[in-house]
Amino acid sequence: RQLGGNPFGNAGASALAAALPLLTHATRLSMSHCGFDAEGAAALAQGLASMPCRESLNLSGNLLGPQGAEALAACYNSGGLGALSCLRLVHAGVAGSFYPTCGVPELGSLTQIQDLQLR
Repeated sequence: RQLGGNPFGNAGASALAAALPLLTHATRLSMSHCGFDAEGAAALAQGLASMPCRESLNLSGNLLGPQGAEALAACYNSGGLGALSCLRLVHAGVAGSFYPTCGVPELGSLTQIQDLQLR
């Protein structure tokens, strides 16, 4: 599903998160440049954890920051993004957030993610 460029903000990201488990055939989700921040990322992480099929996630251009990175890392580390092979978080304020020296949990083993873009 290509939703990029729509000004959803945090409210829209939260509303979409509630619907993600219903997207049983969607394998890609692109919400780049949708105007949400860490709050919206946290809501999306909860929805993504129960989305049946996902291979590609693009949240580039949203101001996720360390808190948004932490929510996504928690989702990933709990197995919530298990089939993910492409993760794009370009210009999302998270480039240094996935390292333990920043106080944010690591994404764990990234061996299954073939296409990881943070900058």
